[in-house]
Amino acid sequence: MNLRTKLILGYLGKMKGLLSSTEEGHSSTMRFFRELVEEFMSKAEDEDFSQQSFVDFFLRASPPEDEPNAKSAQISDAITTRAKLLVCLDQSGADRPNYDARKIRSIIEDMGGCAELLAVERAMVYSKIGLHRPALSLLALSLKDIRSADTYCLQRGSVLSSRQTARLLEAGGSLAVGSGGDSSANEATSTDELVGILFDLLITSPARSGLQVRLLLSRHAARIPLHTTLERLPENWPLDPCLLGPYLSRAFRRSCHQTHEATIVKAITLGNHISLAVAYDDLLLRAEKH
Repeated sequence: MNLRTKLILGYLGKMKGLLSSTEEGHSSTMRFFRELVEEFMSKAEDEDFSQQSFVDFFLRASPPEDEPNAKSAQISDAITTRAKLLVCLDQSGADRPNYDARKIRSIIEDMGGCAELLAVERAMVYSKIGLHRPALSLLALSLKDIRSADTYCLQRGSVLSSRQTARLLEAGGSLAVGSGGDSSANEATSTDELVGILFDLLITSPARSGLQVRLLLSRHAARIPLHTTLERLPENWPLDPCLLGPYLSRAFRRSCHQTHEATIVKAITLGNHISLAVAYDDLLLRAEKH
């Protein structure tokens, strides 16, 4: 077990202790994080708010003012610990050896009711072992965090931006721990493939959101093929002009651009072939004269 794995296990153990129920019921830390998730999900359908990820929302969280000092200190401790955990789980690369993701997955899923509050962390672990569909399902459907799901696709399995990593390091009290997540571990899966998985999840899930689909289509019109999109939509899917109009417009323009580009390339290629043929004929004529 490498040092990185031990560090993550230590953070998880501390989080489990802080989130564990007491004789009086759920701990104040458990209630705090549950309310945080519920508040984030309740705002997810707001188009202005949808540009925000759960990590951004978490970074602005602070203990309730009406909590006693002892409980407030526990919540602050949990926020700090979770910030460190998020950075450790997302980062990997040549200078930051990867952790034992399978062992971490087993531990985090064995945390009972605490596990459902750690959707982002679980998605990070899943990405390290190539479980992209479950990871994207946790982000986009369970947590309704389309922003993080979008980042996951663009960074091929990494959830945090460099800005978020810096802010989490600050919140966790760390001075410096390298840069943000590295997608080198997930090069086998392309961004286009991940966007396709996310699109399938959004249009086939009972929990799907029209806003989420529209945002995905508007951001990735170039990555979601026009000729297959309509075929993949469920039969009962409403053809809302506000939902599909912008995507169809952009996708059609891109299709026209590609056709025009192909025509130009074909003409250039044909011109090159003609030039070669003329040059070849000239060589033959010169050879015959000599």
